[in-house]
Amino acid sequence: MTEAAISKVQEEIARYLYGMAVAHREEISQLMQEFGKHEIDTSVQLDAYEQFRRSQTPEHDATTSSQPPPAPHNVDE
Repeated sequence: MTEAAISKVQEEIARYLYGMAVAHREEISQLMQEFGKHEIDTSVQLDAYEQFRRSQTPEHDATTSSQPPPAPHNVDE
């Protein structure tokens, strides 16, 4: 293979790799934007659910709880 042919192949490979990198960067940017939108939507939904849950659940203080306290962890028998 001549130097000119090698140089031509290198240029074609470089253009191909650059094109792939640009396409991947665009795809990743789009995915990140969509992820951000979904993250915001999820956060809003969770906030609304938390407000709903608080409005539906009577407040209990620790002294009137009908459930026993949780068992301690890592207790030697």
